[in-house]
Amino acid sequence: MEPNTQLVDISPVDVACPEGILSTPEESARERRREPRYPTDKLTFLHLTGTAAPERIFCRVLDVSESGMRLRTERAIDPGTEIRVTLREMFAVASVRYCRAVTDGFDHGVQVAEIRNGAPVGD
Repeated sequence: MEPNTQLVDISPVDVACPEGILSTPEESARERRREPRYPTDKLTFLHLTGTAAPERIFCRVLDVSESGMRLRTERAIDPGTEIRVTLREMFAVASVRYCRAVTDGFDHGVQVAEIRNGAPVGD
């Protein structure tokens, strides 16, 4: 009996697959994404907000989507931390959702709440 080689295009939104059944945890996370991610490699900086003294941290934007970004920094930023990410003449008001150690720093998933014109305070 020959294996079925027919390809079927199934949107990740249409199918809920229990994690670990058909894919690795990393693939499962990607499949749960609501929006496509677009790779990039831009240097910028972010501001930690809600601290006594505003702190500016250099970062690299690794990918973007309609409602979020993946950033790499040299230091860890706790999930839940509110930040402002500089984007040319605008900035994104965002919240850190996760922080993962990688070979050359820390990757952070951030959820963007809004985009504002102008530079964040402290620039």
